[in-house]
Amino acid sequence: MAVTRSLFRNLSAQVDNASQIVYSINNALAENNSQNMFATFFMGILALDTGHLCYCNGGHNAPLLLRDQAAFIDVIPNLPLGVMERFDFQTQEMDLAPGDTVFLYTDGLTEAENADKKLFGEERTLETAQRMCHQPVRRQIELMDGAVAVFVDSAQQSDDLTMMSVQYKGVPAPLNDN
Repeated sequence: MAVTRSLFRNLSAQVDNASQIVYSINNALAENNSQNMFATFFMGILALDTGHLCYCNGGHNAPLLLRDQAAFIDVIPNLPLGVMERFDFQTQEMDLAPGDTVFLYTDGLTEAENADKKLFGEERTLETAQRMCHQPVRRQIELMDGAVAVFVDSAQQSDDLTMMSVQYKGVPAPLNDN
């Protein structure tokens, strides 16, 4: 994870193409990877002036788009990073409107287990996300975290869980000189 983060920081400072960044990180991780380690990865480049989002997925869970309704963002799964050198990662694009939120999370969310070994799953994730639409980002995280806590109850945490909400605010209106 630390190597992936370091590679991302270095590359993203020099390259502004999502698939090129993911391709380069993947090649660096796959080279001499005798332990078959891999990382799932999702990245996006958001044009703040237009809301245009270019994104590339590396075997990660599909993020959610929160508008009037919540829905999983269409993602090409691609391979996780480090699995195979020179894999052709596909970039996708979409436009965000002011107020749209992209909700990202690790598999520790959908794979959170209760005492009966049942998973929180994508269906519960989506159901909870429906209640998160039009909420402030901090409240979105609180709602999802609370739903997972109620579901797992006293079961021991089986995996790490990270969540992030990114809300596109749009371009502020110009100040009027009058």
